[in-house]
Amino acid sequence: MAVSAELLPFGEQATLVSSVRNYSNPWGQPRRGREKWAAGLRVPEAGESTTVFFAGCSYAYLVPEEARSAVRLLTAAGEAPLLLGADEACCGGPLARIGERDAFRETALRNIESLRAVGAARVVAACPGCLKALREYASISDLDLEVLHITQVLDGALAEGRLAFRAPEALTVTYHDPCHLGRGQGILDEPRRLLEAVDGLTLLEMEHSGLYSTCCGAGGGVRTAFPGLAARIAEKRVHAARETGADLLVTCCPWCEQNLGEAADGAGGPEVVGLLSLLARCL
Repeated sequence: MAVSAELLPFGEQATLVSSVRNYSNPWGQPRRGREKWAAGLRVPEAGESTTVFFAGCSYAYLVPEEARSAVRLLTAAGEAPLLLGADEACCGGPLARIGERDAFRETALRNIESLRAVGAARVVAACPGCLKALREYASISDLDLEVLHITQVLDGALAEGRLAFRAPEALTVTYHDPCHLGRGQGILDEPRRLLEAVDGLTLLEMEHSGLYSTCCGAGGGVRTAFPGLAARIAEKRVHAARETGADLLVTCCPWCEQNLGEAADGAGGPEVVGLLSLLARCL
């Protein structure tokens, strides 16, 4: 409603728009550093694969171990991906969510050009916000792309016997559904099937989960414009996770991981971990 009424962006969010336009990421980080997360990884060259892993700004700059884990998991599943490296720009999702449609189109077209240049036929995203944005590219381009979330790819590999997981020690975990992944795109079962497939791991559900999961507090530009509100929402979610008695609070969104992680640190746990790094530890 705020977007429709043209009440956005708020002043704090205007900085985000400027950063994406000037640096191709919301964090004001240099473009040249975008590909550092992939240093040392063995990945195909252009022409050797038609699958691209789209890391996204948050995983590339803020949670690089999750991006590296994604490539490790895809490779283990026989789906070794191409990377766009420094040619990857912000997906544009944060811009679209605050009503900046022209800026969204600008960054989307840059990515479409890069994807076309490497001959991409399929894009795999780990960030739910990136997934949603990438699926909107079809409305502004004739580039024929299959866009999947990484849990969909890994779940398929699991069903075909191409992946197996074993926890290094007995663990209990609870899973937080990111809004854009669960309610937003209906990807609810795949992350759970992956967790339940880990030998030695037990999944415990929070009272509100799946379609009824509550927000972490970070999305929709809330953390940027109203950090205090975002923190209070995260504290409630962390409390719900703690009530399950789980050792770990697992999620599959960099915004959720960051916001819930800060709340959990202040509340004395549980530890917040990314789904991909957890699964990579269990290969």
